[in-house]
Amino acid sequence: MSQTHSADYIVIGGGTAGLVVASRLAQNSSQQVIVLEAGEDFKERAELLAPGGSFSNMFNPEFLWDISTVPQTSAEGRMIPLFRGKGLGGCSLLKSRGVQRYFFFDKFGNKTWNWKELLPYFKKVWIMHTLSETFVATPEELAMADIVPDLSVHGSNGPLPATLPTMYNNLHKPLFESFKSLGVPANSDPSAGNLHGVWTSKNIIDPNHKIRVSSARGYLDPLSEHSNLQVVTGAHVTRITFKTNAITREQVAETVEFVKEGQLNNVSCSKEVVICSGTYMTPQILENSGIGDPAILRKYGIPVVLELPGVGNNFQDHIYVSSSFELKDGNTSWDQIRDPIVLAREMEAYQKTSLGMLSAIPMDFCYMDFKDKMLISKATKEACQLARKKTTILICLKFWLYEPNFDTSLYTRILHVNLFIDVAGIPYTAGKQHFSLVAVVPHPVSRGAVHIQSADPLVMPAINPRFFSEAVDLDVMVKGLDLVRQIASSSPIKELVQSQTNPAPGADLEAYARDNVQSNHHPVGTACMLPKKDGGVVGPNLKVHGTENLRIADASVLPLELAAHTMATVYAIAEKAADMILSKM
Repeated sequence: MSQTHSADYIVIGGGTAGLVVASRLAQNSSQQVIVLEAGEDFKERAELLAPGGSFSNMFNPEFLWDISTVPQTSAEGRMIPLFRGKGLGGCSLLKSRGVQRYFFFDKFGNKTWNWKELLPYFKKVWIMHTLSETFVATPEELAMADIVPDLSVHGSNGPLPATLPTMYNNLHKPLFESFKSLGVPANSDPSAGNLHGVWTSKNIIDPNHKIRVSSARGYLDPLSEHSNLQVVTGAHVTRITFKTNAITREQVAETVEFVKEGQLNNVSCSKEVVICSGTYMTPQILENSGIGDPAILRKYGIPVVLELPGVGNNFQDHIYVSSSFELKDGNTSWDQIRDPIVLAREMEAYQKTSLGMLSAIPMDFCYMDFKDKMLISKATKEACQLARKKTTILICLKFWLYEPNFDTSLYTRILHVNLFIDVAGIPYTAGKQHFSLVAVVPHPVSRGAVHIQSADPLVMPAINPRFFSEAVDLDVMVKGLDLVRQIASSSPIKELVQSQTNPAPGADLEAYARDNVQSNHHPVGTACMLPKKDGGVVGPNLKVHGTENLRIADASVLPLELAAHTMATVYAIAEKAADMILSKM
C-alpha cells in the first residue's frame, strides 16, 4: 500500500547539492522541506571520516551506485567503472578535494553565471582555515605548500572548512622543483580562478579533528533540530507527475513518487521540486517522468509529457591515464599503508591523536600549457569542424581553448598521487614504494549521453561517455603522458626515482592510453543550461524549459566541462539555486 506525504519543497537527492538547497530552504521555519535520498546516512562511519582513507573507499559498493560505462569503442571495448556516492552527502561523503574554481558561462547567454556573480556563492560555502581568525596553518605549512591565500576570494564563516595538508613526505618539494625546472610557475592560490601552474590542493577537512566534512556534516547537521526539514533515506525516486497550467500551458510538478523498502510512496508538492541527483541520475528521472526525446520515451512506453531532446545528451567527463614510478630505497610514499602492519599502526595513531598518514591527503596539481603549435592547430581545426555541425557549446569550447587572447589555452592537468595506481596487467608489488603522476584531459571534445535503457525506473541508465571518440582527446592525453615522463626525468625528482613501472620505456603511448583510460569522476552536462534550441534543458534560473516549478541544481546543468574539480562549483550552484528559489526568480 502506498503512503502519501506533502511538502512545500521536495529535493530529490541528498548529495552534495541537495543538502545545500534543502538546508537553505529550511532555514525559513514556515516552509516544509523534504529530501528524498536513495542511500543511507553514513556520515558517522569511521572508514569515511579518515581523510587518508579516500582511495580505499573509492569503489566500496556499500557507499556507491553500482554503475559503469557501456563498452567504450575507442578504449578497447572496456566497461569503465564510475564513481558516484550513494548516501547523505553523496560524493562529498567520499571526496575531500575540490576547493578549485573556474566559471565563465555568461558566454552561453547565461548572464548571471560568471565569475563575478558566482564568487559570493563560492565564498558563502567556505571557512578558509589559513590566515583568518580561525588560523590553523602555520607559516611553515604555508611555505611547504607554496600557498599565499588571496583572502578576498575566500569565505570566513561558511559551513565547510578549506584546509591545507598537515603532513607530507620527501617527494613534495622535489616534485614542485621539477615542475618549476620545466618553466611551470608556482600558483599561490588557485581558488582565485586561475589554475595555471603547480600547487597543493586544499581539502575539506575539519582542522581540529582531522575528519572529512561532507555536505551532510556541514549543512545538514546544524539543522538537526529543525522540525520543518524531513530527510527520507532509502528512498529511490521513480518519477515526477505533472499537470498542465491551463493558461501558460507549462507543466506543473505535482507529486514525486519513490520506492522505499519495496513500497511505493508519494510526496505532493505545493511550491517547487528541485532535482539534485547528479549527471547520471537526473536525466534518468526526467525521462522516467516523460521529459526528454520522444523517440527514447516511446521506445520504452513512457508517455511524452514534455519534448526536450537535450535531456541526457552533451555528457562530458574528465579522463585520466596514470604513470607510476618506483622509488629508490630510503624514500617512502603512501604505498606503505597497504602493509597491514603499517595500516594498523597508522589507524591507532589517527584514533588516538588525529595525526599520521590517515589524517591528510597531500596532493599536488599542475596545469600546463602545451605550447605545441601542431597539436593546437589540429585541436582548433577539429573544434571548428564540430562547431560548424553542432551547437553553441562547441563554438564556446573553441573560444575557451584556442583564442590567443583568452586566459586559458590547450591544457593538460598533471596530478601527483602519493601511491601506486594499478593499471592493466601491472599489479602493485608489496614492499615497493611508488608514486604516480596522472595525466588528465581537462577540456574533452568528445561528447556522450546518458539515457534510460528500460521502462523499469530502478534499472540504472546506459552511460556512454564515448571516451576518445574525438581524436584530439587522445592526442592531448598522449602529449600529457609524454610530459609526465619529462617531469619524472627532471631534477630533483629524478634522483629519487629507481625506474618507471608503467608505461614501460618505449611503450606505445596511444595504445597504453586506450588500455588504461579511466573516468576522473567529474561528469557534467546531461541537463545543460542553454536555450532549448541549442539542446538546453534548463534556463539561467535553473527551471526546466516548459515547466513552472521544476528546477535542477547539480553538475548536470553545466554546459561545458570545467578545467577544475567540480565539487566547489556544485556547492556554488546549489547556493545560488537556493537564493533564486527563495527570491522566486
